[in-house]
Amino acid sequence: GRLAYEEEDLSLSRQSLERFLNEDKQNKDPFKSGAPAQRTRVNYFLGWVNATEKKHEPAALNFGKVANQHQHELAADAALQQGLAYIQLEQFDKAGSLFPQILQRYPKHEKLQRVTYYAGLSLARLEKWGPAAVHLRKVADTWPDSEFADQALYEWAWCERKQKREDDAAKLYERFLGKYRESTLVVKVQSELAELNLKSGEQDMVIERLTKALASVKEEALQEDLLYQLATAHFSKGDYENSAVMFDELLVKYPDSKLRASMCFQAGESRYKLKETVVALTHFAEGMKQGNLKPVLAESMLMRLAEMQSTTADHPSAYKSYRDFIGRFPESKWKRNAQFGLAWSLENSDKPSEAIRNYAPLLESDKAVDLWTVRARFQTGECYFNMQKYEEAVKEFLNVEIQYKKYPGWQAKGILEIGRVLLAQNKRGDAKERFKDVITRYPNEKAAIVARQYLDQLRTSG
Repeated sequence: GRLAYEEEDLSLSRQSLERFLNEDKQNKDPFKSGAPAQRTRVNYFLGWVNATEKKHEPAALNFGKVANQHQHELAADAALQQGLAYIQLEQFDKAGSLFPQILQRYPKHEKLQRVTYYAGLSLARLEKWGPAAVHLRKVADTWPDSEFADQALYEWAWCERKQKREDDAAKLYERFLGKYRESTLVVKVQSELAELNLKSGEQDMVIERLTKALASVKEEALQEDLLYQLATAHFSKGDYENSAVMFDELLVKYPDSKLRASMCFQAGESRYKLKETVVALTHFAEGMKQGNLKPVLAESMLMRLAEMQSTTADHPSAYKSYRDFIGRFPESKWKRNAQFGLAWSLENSDKPSEAIRNYAPLLESDKAVDLWTVRARFQTGECYFNMQKYEEAVKEFLNVEIQYKKYPGWQAKGILEIGRVLLAQNKRGDAKERFKDVITRYPNEKAAIVARQYLDQLRTSG
C-alpha cells in the first residue's frame, strides 16, 4: 500500500491498505501478531490516499486516528493534515479548535509556520478577529520569507479592517506591497488599499494606483472590480464627467455583474450631478429592476428614482415610487422627504384635496420643525389657493410667516402669497401693502424681487 501510494497508483494503494484494515478487524493469527505495529501507519497513508482523491471526510477520520496517538512519530503531521481536511470541508469550527491545540501540543512542530498560519485562517473564518490576528501576525513577523507569509499578512490586514482599525490595515497593505511585489495577491491588495484610501479622501493617489494596477491585470473579475473602484474614485473626486462615462462603460461590458445594481446607482448619481436628469432616471429605474437588492441600496435608489420622476414632471410615476418607498422603508431617515414628495405629486396631478391630506402628517405638532414642515405648510396654502378657498389659504401663509422665523426666505414667500390671494379677491390696496411688507422686511430674499414686479404691474395698470 505504501509503495503503491509513492508510485501514485492510488487504486492499488487503497486496495492494499483497506485489505490490511479488513484483515486487522478479523483479529486472527498470524496477522494479528504483527498488525498493531503497522496500524497507525496504514491509517496515515490511507488518509493521504483519500486527501489526494479529495475525499476529505474519510481523510479527516484516518488522520484523526493517527493524531490521537500523540507520541507516535506521525501524529504531529497527521494532526496538521486532519486540520487541512477540515479547512477543505469548510468546517472551520473544528479547524479553529484543532490548530491551536496542535500549537500547544507540538511547540516545535516540523511545519510550525503552516500550523500557525492555518490557526489564524480558521479563526478568521470564524470571525474571531483578535485571536486570528495574533497567529497571522506571528507568521508575518517571524517568518517573513516563508511560503505563507504573504497570505498571512493579507489575512491579518483583513482582521484589522474587521475590527474597524482601517489605518492599521492600510499600513499592513503598504508593507505587503513593499515586501511581496511578486505575490499573486498584489492586485487584490492594491485594490483593497485603494478602497481604504478612497474613504480617507486620497482620490488622486487611488486613481494613480488603480490605473497602474489595471495595466497588469488579466483576470476578468479582478479587472471589473478595479474598473469599478476607479470609476468610484473619480466620482469621489467630483469628476462626474469621467465617472459617468466609466460607469456607463461598466454597465455595457458587464451585463451580468453582481455589482450591476451598484453600477446603475453610481451611473445615475453621476448623471444627476451633471444635471442630466432624464439619463439619471433611466439608470435608477434599471437599478430597481435588479434582483436581490440590498435594503440600503434599494432605499437610496428608490428615493432617487422618485425624485427624478418628480423633477421630470412624471408625477403619476413619482406618486407610485414615493408610496412604495413609504411602505417599504417606514423607519427611513428620508421618510419625511418621501411624504412631501407624495403630496407634491398629488398636488401637481390636480388633486389638491388629496395633497392637503398627505401634507398633514408633516405638520403634526409633536414633530420637530424642519424644512419639510415649512414647505408642507406653504404648499397646503397653495392647494387652498388653487381651490379658491382664500381664507384657508391666507391662514396657512400667515402660519408660515408667524411660526417659522428660522426660515426667512419662506416667511417672505408666505407674505408674497397673501398679496397674491388679495389680488385674486380684487383687494388691490391690501395686496400692495403686503408686497411692500415683503420688500421692507425681507429686502435680500428672492420674494422681494417678485414683490417689486407685482407693484410695478399694479402701478402700470393704475
